[in-house]
Amino acid sequence: MILSVSNLNFDYGAQRVLHQIRFALDHNEILAILGPNGSGKTTLLKNINSILTPSQGNVMVEGHEILSMKLQDVAKLIGYVPQKTDSARITVFDAVLLGRTPHMSWSLGSHDIDLVHNALRLTGLDALALRMTDQLSGGELQKVAIARAIVQEPKLMLLDEPTSALDLKSQINILNTLKGLVTAQHLAAVITLHDINAALRYADKLIFLKSGRIHKFCSATDISSQLVEDVYELPVDIVHVHGTPFVVPTAAM
Repeated sequence: MILSVSNLNFDYGAQRVLHQIRFALDHNEILAILGPNGSGKTTLLKNINSILTPSQGNVMVEGHEILSMKLQDVAKLIGYVPQKTDSARITVFDAVLLGRTPHMSWSLGSHDIDLVHNALRLTGLDALALRMTDQLSGGELQKVAIARAIVQEPKLMLLDEPTSALDLKSQINILNTLKGLVTAQHLAAVITLHDINAALRYADKLIFLKSGRIHKFCSATDISSQLVEDVYELPVDIVHVHGTPFVVPTAAM
C-alpha cells in the first residue's frame, strides 16, 4: 500500500470542509477524485501533501507519517502538480530541473540531467527545452509542471486538474503518460478531474466527493447512473463504448 488516509477532517476557521475522509491506494493504481465545484477536491489534495494541515486524522505514504515530516522530505515521496503554477523567466529545462531540488546537494549529477531529458521527452517538451517559460502557452506550462513532478522520482503523484488547460490530443497524451509511469515505476497517482469520462477511462478507483464527504469510493466498473445523479444532481445514462462506460446527460439544463 502506498497511500493511506485515515479519519481526516479539515476546517477553515469554524467551518468544517472535509469530513472523516478515509481511503487507501495501492501500487500501480490511479485514483480519480470527482465531484461538483466546492466539494473539497483541491483541499483534499493539499491535506495529503501537507500544504494544509488536517484538523484531525493522518496521512501515510509508504509507511511514513506525512504530517510529521519536513517539506523537503515530503517532496521526495510526493510529486504535486497544482491547478495553476507560477514560473520565473527561466528555460523549460531549468524549470523542470527544479524538481530535483529535494534530492540535490551542491552539485548537479548526470542522473539529474538524464531524468530531466526523460521527463521532457515523456511530456512532449523536448523541442522546447531551451525556450523561456514566459513564452509558453497555458497548456505547455501545465506540461512543465507535470515534468517537474516526474523528476522528483516520487512514490505518489498528486495532480489537480492536470488536463484543464490542454487540448484533446494533449489531454490523452498526458493521461496515457501518467498511466504508463504509474505502471512502469510501480507508483500511484491521485488526480482531480471535472471530466468524469476521462476518469472512467484512466482511473482504477474513484472517489465521489459531495459537500466535503466521500459519497462513494468505488472502482470505475461500479459506476451507475444513480450514483452520478446523486452527486451531480443531473439525470444521466451510462453507455458503453468499446467496453468503457461513458456518462451521457439525458436532459438539457
